[in-house]
Amino acid sequence: IKFSTGGVERMQITNSGVTGTGIGAGKVLQQVQANYSTNTLSTTTSYANTGLTASITPSSSSNKILVLVSQCYRIYRGGATAAAGKIKIFREQSGVETAVSQPEDYLLYDEHGGTSSVYVYDIFTQIVQDSPNTTSAVSYKTKQGIYVSGSAIQTQYNGESYINLLEIAP
Repeated sequence: IKFSTGGVERMQITNSGVTGTGIGAGKVLQQVQANYSTNTLSTTTSYANTGLTASITPSSSSNKILVLVSQCYRIYRGGATAAAGKIKIFREQSGVETAVSQPEDYLLYDEHGGTSSVYVYDIFTQIVQDSPNTTSAVSYKTKQGIYVSGSAIQTQYNGESYINLLEIAP
């Protein structure tokens, strides 16, 4: 769709977003959101895909992508003395994954002691601004893992999780 005034094209809306004269800095050009509520993942590895992912195609290589994540998860301490989980946001571009969230923190830590099994629930939220420097499709995803080895396992639970991508003009 193209818009013109006085015989001059001012704005164009395509499947890649909005471009044109008068599109000012700091404007949200497009939004993409993905969510799920029943995905389950168990891991004892450094990072494993959670299944929460969304893709966006920037309209300009100088534009920024604002990534907003809210993810429900739980940690299962199956007899270990402590359990600590982590979630990190990754960008996948041309088959290459790059971590975009910093710092990598303990998101949930359970140290009740003893040998009994315990589930601890929490919600991970993070906002990250990224510069993919491309006009090709870019995917963002979350991966989760554990800090404490042994029987501690972090698992996605049945809560609403989402990833929201906003393309911002610089």
